[in-house]
This record gives sequence, structure tokens and C-alpha cells, in this order.
Amino acid sequence: MSSLKKHIEIIKEESERKEISRVIVESRIRELIGGPDFFDRFNDLSEDKKAAVAFQLFTELNNLDSYGLLEESDLWTGLKNLF
Repeated sequence: MSSLKKHIEIIKEESERKEISRVIVESRIRELIGGPDFFDRFNDLSEDKKAAVAFQLFTELNNLDSYGLLEESDLWTGLKNLF
């Protein structure tokens, strides 16, 4: 296999991995927040519930980051797609 062909194959694999990571991150965040009306519902919660929800969200983001699935640009793109 030529070096160029191998390089193209590696780039394709990396791109596929990034896309899978983005889908995982978006789905996990979507599962936690429940949709575009999240902030309306969040504002109606008690302070204790707000803290619990925020803790869950940050814990999940930390877990995704520890697995190497979270990149800043992907996170912001994912959040924009959810809201």
C-alpha cells in the first residue's frame, strides 16, 4: 500500500472516530437536559435541584472528557445543535 493511500485511510478513520465521539457527546447531553426547553424548566427548579442537575451535567462532561470523547469545538457545536 502506498504511503499516500495509507495516510488517506488514517485521516478517514480519525474523521469517523471524531464523528462517533460527537454523536456520543450530543446524545449523552441530550439525555441529561431533555431538550430545548431545558433552561425554562431549569429556572423553575429549586436551588437544590439546580445544583443536582448542574452536578450531573458536569460529571457527565468530565466522564466524556476522561474517555477522550470531548473536544471543546465539538462540545460547543453539540450544544448549539441541542438548543
